[in-house]
Amino acid sequence: MAYRQGTGLVPRWSTSLHTLARRLEDHGVEVTWDDNFPGFHRFYASDKLGNRLEFLERRTNP
Repeated sequence: MAYRQGTGLVPRWSTSLHTLARRLEDHGVEVTWDDNFPGFHRFYASDKLGNRLEFLERRTNP
């Protein structure tokens, strides 16, 4: 099964990635962290239609 890769969106907020993940979890969204991208914090979540969404932020302290 092939997956189409979409384009990324740049958020217009100044919240940290960890704060965003916590807000999603507070609203019942499952968050899966992935530390296998050197230099970035990254997590995945799914929308109500089952699309996997990727969120990432450059680490300030690599």
